[in-house]
Amino acid sequence: MTGTVEIDQTTMDRVFVSPRVRRWQKDEWYLYFDPCNFVWVRVNESGRFLIEQFQQYLTVPRVIQRVMDKFSIARDQAASGVRMFVDNLVAEGFLHRNEYVPADRAAFTQLDFARDVYLHLTNKCNLACSYCYNKDDRTTKIRLAKKGLVDPVMNTEEMKRLIARLVELGTRRILFTGGEPLLRKDFVTLLRYARSLSADINLEVLTNGTKIDEAMAEILATYTDGVTISLDGHTQERHEKYRGRKTFAPMVRGTKLLAEAKRRLGRDRPYIAMVPVWTSDNVHTMPDVWEFCLEELGANGLAPILFQAGDHQELSISQIPNLGLFEDAQRRTTEYVRTFREKQGHSEGPGRGVGARNHCGVGHGEISIDPAGEVYPCQSLHYDEFKCGNVRESDVGDIFASADVMVQVRGQKVDDLSVCRHCDLKYLCNGGCRATAYNVYRTFDAHNEIYCKYLENFALNKLWGSSGVPICK
Repeated sequence: MTGTVEIDQTTMDRVFVSPRVRRWQKDEWYLYFDPCNFVWVRVNESGRFLIEQFQQYLTVPRVIQRVMDKFSIARDQAASGVRMFVDNLVAEGFLHRNEYVPADRAAFTQLDFARDVYLHLTNKCNLACSYCYNKDDRTTKIRLAKKGLVDPVMNTEEMKRLIARLVELGTRRILFTGGEPLLRKDFVTLLRYARSLSADINLEVLTNGTKIDEAMAEILATYTDGVTISLDGHTQERHEKYRGRKTFAPMVRGTKLLAEAKRRLGRDRPYIAMVPVWTSDNVHTMPDVWEFCLEELGANGLAPILFQAGDHQELSISQIPNLGLFEDAQRRTTEYVRTFREKQGHSEGPGRGVGARNHCGVGHGEISIDPAGEVYPCQSLHYDEFKCGNVRESDVGDIFASADVMVQVRGQKVDDLSVCRHCDLKYLCNGGCRATAYNVYRTFDAHNEIYCKYLENFALNKLWGSSGVPICK
């Protein structure tokens, strides 16, 4: 032994790690996750060594001795490093002095009203995409409306009253969708009206981009916070395979016009997000699609969707990408995006915060309202069995609070799902989308078996992305 250091009483304590801690490795980094306390840390090889010592229930002095032996360093240096490591991870809630004590979990958020409302302005669309999630619902309603068998679409004044009520109830985000929302003649009137009611509410438009001309681009750049545009390939051939002939060039033109309008007006918003659907056919092009969107179209980013199978789709589950190919494409894309951001002078900052959730949001964080005023708990559950009421007949706030269907789906938590309840990652993936479970298995509380490994992938990416600056450098 070389050198001595006076060790305070705290370093004589035992330090404990959760008995259910999980670990994953990526390159030289290790991610540790305590599912009981819902806390995670990222450490390097030295940090992994220290955590493994504490998992053996060693006292701090014995750990210090092992550090001295392994790294051939003096006692004072080893003690200082171990003490700093322990202090940091105790502060994070990952390590515990004297005994491991699971924290009391904070109550999951209960909302008085939905944060997000998908407001479908029209059932009409100028495209017929092969895997559109609501195509059957929309075309059926259009056909029945012509025969007078369903309620007509809400007029301008009815839409205005609904928008005003949503703002009054505290909705944080209204997503104007359809069909294709830009086909509605009073779209601009409704958008301007919504903005006149609140400068703070987030207004977003979901569009295929083909109807964005110079005038519409300026409107969107002036009044919206976000515009998401459907895209399924970086080439005409790939895009039009799913979207139909003569759809690629108008989408490209519309997106570029919107990006140019933002620059001309000197605005940071709207955030332009391109929305591809990854399938077994196109997942290998993921980096190319990102490059095309960021460098050619002037988009801010992507909000990709994994192909969602179900009875409403023209394509089968064979279109779900192979997990290995998907993860390889993710790695290549991550490297490209990192390089691109660096060239733009944007260094990689800490990821978004990740909170525990026990519910996917159906009927709670979000609701969906069709053009005739029918309220559903999710934009992907526009089925008769999920109708909650009509805003022409009942207040939308009352429908949210007390409609039987809304209350029932809101009460379906991940802890109630037979398989998911036992998973350590359940409060990260929430059991996946309930609409997907219903569309694939025709049972609302089904296990999302065919997507489970993808949900795990997404959950781990959340943890890696939000781990920020490593605890142990």
